[in-house]
Amino acid sequence: MLLGSPMIKLPRDAAIGMAATAATITVGAALVSPVVAAVILRAGTENYAQYGRLLAGEIESEWRQTSATPFDVLGGRFVLVATTAFYLRNRVSIYSDFSDYLSPWVGASRFAHSGIAMACPAEDEDCMQKLNARCVGRVGVRRREVELTPHWFGIAGVPARFVIATVPPTR
Repeated sequence: MLLGSPMIKLPRDAAIGMAATAATITVGAALVSPVVAAVILRAGTENYAQYGRLLAGEIESEWRQTSATPFDVLGGRFVLVATTAFYLRNRVSIYSDFSDYLSPWVGASRFAHSGIAMACPAEDEDCMQKLNARCVGRVGVRRREVELTPHWFGIAGVPARFVIATVPPTR
C-alpha cells in the first residue's frame, strides 16, 4: 500500500530487497514461534491465562455434580474468570472480583435464583476470603481444590492450584 502511489519512484533492486527482507522476517518468525511458545509455557503467563481452558472444564464438571440447572454465574478474580468464561460451553455472567460495583448485573437475588460457581488461585488470600464468605450458610455447597498443569505438544507448563466452589440455586 505504501509503495503503490504513482508518485513514489523506487528502483527495481530496492523493491526486490524490501520483498526479500519482509519474506525473511516472516519465515524467521514462523520458525522461532514454537520455541517462543514453549518458553512462555514453561515460564508461565501473567493473570493465569494459560489455565482458563483447563479450569473451565473442572468448573463445568463440578457444576454438573452440584445442580441440574444451567450454569449462569462465575465469580472470582476478574482476569481469571474473564479468561475462563471464554472456554465455558454456556454464556455466563462474570462476577468480577466478587464486587457488586464491578458487576451490578449479579446480585443476591441472582445468586438465589441461579446459584454461582467460583474459582480462586489457592494462594490468593483475598480471593479465598471472598469465596469463603459467599459459601457461609449456604446449603449444598461443593468445594474442591485442583492442581492444573497446561500441556502443549508434550511439554508441561507450570502447575497451579485453584479452589473451585459451587453454590446451587435456592429454589
